[in-house]
Amino acid sequence: KKVVEEKNHEILDSITYATRIQATILPPLRVVKKYLNDSFVLYLPKDIVAGDFYWMETPGADDTLFFAVCDCTGHGVPGAMVSVVCHNALNRTVREFFITQPAQILDKVTELVVQAFSLNNADNDEIKDGMDASLCALNTTTGHLQWAGANNPLWVVKLNGELVEYKPTSSQLENPVILCHLQISQSNWKKAIYYTCLRMVMPTSVAVN
Repeated sequence: KKVVEEKNHEILDSITYATRIQATILPPLRVVKKYLNDSFVLYLPKDIVAGDFYWMETPGADDTLFFAVCDCTGHGVPGAMVSVVCHNALNRTVREFFITQPAQILDKVTELVVQAFSLNNADNDEIKDGMDASLCALNTTTGHLQWAGANNPLWVVKLNGELVEYKPTSSQLENPVILCHLQISQSNWKKAIYYTCLRMVMPTSVAVN
């Protein structure tokens, strides 16, 4: 019994320490607040570490702010490890390949994730690892927002309380497409909310094209 308890304690300590490592891939809340100042992040992973994460890439020369909520394959430690691979793929897609369209970003992320998991796949097994995602690209100057989703929708809450849902593609990172363009008023575009239930909500007054 004592040996089992000691082993469990060691495992728990290792997993708890892993939360500090996983936390490094999440954007600091001060950065989220800087660009989305009337927002909050509700992040409640089921396990100590998890496959869910939220992501943000701050505006560059074209004033585009990217943000996403993602749900990776698996739970606990396996899910957390997949989340690191998917997070890296998002960063590379935007920073290295300079892709700015949400649907094209998710397409490239799919390619990079499959590539990463194929490196040591000598048996050519089907790659089933990946993530569901909801991704937005917001022009912070014009208020124009583009969105693409893979198995996760976008909810828009209008100022009159009306809830509008934009449905994603049904498969994990499979042929994601831009399902909507939103024009958000300058006074409201910073009101973006992330949910770890993987619903991205934009409470604002919008004109939907």
